[in-house]
Amino acid sequence: MKIFSSFDTQLKSKYIHDLSETYGQENIVTITRSNFYFLKKVAIHIVFWLMIYVISLWWMIAMVWIQATLSYGIWIALPFSIIFFLIAAENYIDYSMNYAIFTPHEAILVEQIVFFKRNIRSLDVKHIKSITILKSNTIFLI
Repeated sequence: MKIFSSFDTQLKSKYIHDLSETYGQENIVTITRSNFYFLKKVAIHIVFWLMIYVISLWWMIAMVWIQATLSYGIWIALPFSIIFFLIAAENYIDYSMNYAIFTPHEAILVEQIVFFKRNIRSLDVKHIKSITILKSNTIFLI
């Protein structure tokens, strides 16, 4: 699906199809985000957002039962809920649309930055001397 000019959800499959015709399917390696990233950055935010929303609705109903004239619970929780939802949406875009494709001759890194910008970087593998991965937390070792 192509919503904006730089937001093509089928780009990954197009790249893989074109590169597999050129180099063969066995010579292409695709690296994507892990399912742990999805759990940590997307699912937890959505669950937290829903919990805040449900608690605020419960609070609003409780205020009506004790004869409060106006309950502001929904208006207090709504901005926070929207913020958590937007953070989860941005992290889902990172999860599903950021990837690296390695072929025998080049490395391609595709990064989608929300809806309006995409960075595609390509590097000839002859120029790669070493790869270093820095992990700042022990939780990333899982």
